[in-house]
Parts: sequence; C-alpha cells; structure tokens
Amino acid sequence: MYEYAVRTSLVRDSEGIMNEMAADGWRVAAVCVNQAMGFGLVITFERKVG
Repeated sequence: MYEYAVRTSLVRDSEGIMNEMAADGWRVAAVCVNQAMGFGLVITFERKVG
C-alpha cells in the first residue's frame, strides 16, 4: 500500500521541497504544471506504508 502527498511550489523552490520530502522517505511520483494558477508546479510524492 502507498501513501501520497501533494505539494505546490514555484519552479525555483521545487528542488528544495523535493529534497526535504526525500529525506523523509518520499519519492516523486509525478510533476505537473499548475494550470489552475497559471504558474508553478504540482508535485505528487509517494512512499510505501508498512
């Protein structure tokens, strides 16, 4: 079973967010452009539970 988390960020801040989440055991599942805001990214993370 997997657990998911979604974060939004500006492109310039995304590397730091990804590194912070990776340190807690999360891996990047998907990265998409934030079309609702017109800028930035939506990053989906996943990690195995159990």
